[in-house]
Amino acid sequence: SVLTPTQIAMTNSSVLYSFVDGGNQIAGGPALNKYGTKNLNINANTTVNVALNQGTLTGAGSVGGVTVAAGATAIYSGTIGGSVSCSGLLTSSGSIGGSLSVLSGGVVTNAGSLAAGAFTVQTNGFLYNSGTMSLIGAGSSGSPQVAAGGTLYNAASGTIGKNNGGEILYVNGDFKDFGGSLILQSVTIGASGTFTPGGTSGTGTTTTISSDATGTYPAAALFIQGSRTSFNLDPTVPANNVLAAGHISFGGSSGNQTQNGGTLVINNVSASPFTAGQTFHLFDNTYSSGTIPYNTGTSTNTFPVISPATPGDGLSWDLSHLWVPNGSGVSGNIGVISSSSGPSITNNIVGDGTGTNIVVNLVWDPSYYGYRLQNLVTPNTVGLSATNWTSVNGSWTNLSVTITNAISTNAVFYRLVYP
Repeated sequence: SVLTPTQIAMTNSSVLYSFVDGGNQIAGGPALNKYGTKNLNINANTTVNVALNQGTLTGAGSVGGVTVAAGATAIYSGTIGGSVSCSGLLTSSGSIGGSLSVLSGGVVTNAGSLAAGAFTVQTNGFLYNSGTMSLIGAGSSGSPQVAAGGTLYNAASGTIGKNNGGEILYVNGDFKDFGGSLILQSVTIGASGTFTPGGTSGTGTTTTISSDATGTYPAAALFIQGSRTSFNLDPTVPANNVLAAGHISFGGSSGNQTQNGGTLVINNVSASPFTAGQTFHLFDNTYSSGTIPYNTGTSTNTFPVISPATPGDGLSWDLSHLWVPNGSGVSGNIGVISSSSGPSITNNIVGDGTGTNIVVNLVWDPSYYGYRLQNLVTPNTVGLSATNWTSVNGSWTNLSVTITNAISTNAVFYRLVYP
């Protein structure tokens, strides 16, 4: 009742071949080398390891592993008990028991389940997940699941990760999520990676990273410096794409407030321009809706770079509600303000009584807590055309600063900037 060959060789360019389930089994895991342009259909109970060099593999039976060469196609709805390596086209609507490797030039659709093996997408590889990928492993900068130049799409019906899995998705390539389920310890976008929460098919979709109940900061979104996270915004509709997570880091640890984290790319998908007074909610907290995800303990002072640098002529980005100090109030928002309607600084300038120094006391409104004071010292003949603005230490966490300047022939200017 069991056939155990050592190898099966096939070249069929004019006839289609089928392995039909007759109640018995082809066992032993032999290599099946398939050449020729015609189809091979496996509906039988086998453990053959298919090397699909040419043609098409179909069927709903069971095989061992599958290797799909460039130019070949596999459309399989059965059980693949081993690992899969693909340089051609593969659609799996059944189950894959081993790992999945999408090689350069490979295009894979997982519409079934990848239940017991990790996956990798190499440069110029493409993986579309509309099924489940439960055990994806713990990716890292040296061993990402999605390499630079590789692409991962997660459909609205797709699931990546599982409860108590300890899975870490690390992306150095392109990751678009269209509102599927992400149950992970963390998602890290590396220095060459691009993340598009909600996907590219419009606005109003939320990408949610749900906790898998593992790690110190579960359900974290981590944006490495140099990474890009892209949001679709439409100024004419209230709903934009949103990223919901349990924890977040816009960049590395910083002792002082800086703006050198990952880049937030704002895409206006409408023909209507941004206008002053608009506010967009980009980040939400899976544990406490309406607030920004909790920080990871290392990134409170790091803010993201924004692209484009301005929303439009005469406008500026307002990040004052992206990360509200002490977690109070609604966070996760980015606003649009007029460049000419910034905060006012109340100043009191007096001499110190010696005739050699001027004491400057600057005060600004509590609503601008977290703004950074900068000064510019330049000759009168140069004035504001100079660009060597420097930050005043301590101004990030205060609403007033007192500065003593020596009287000189230079001009001294002050401004508030955010972040």
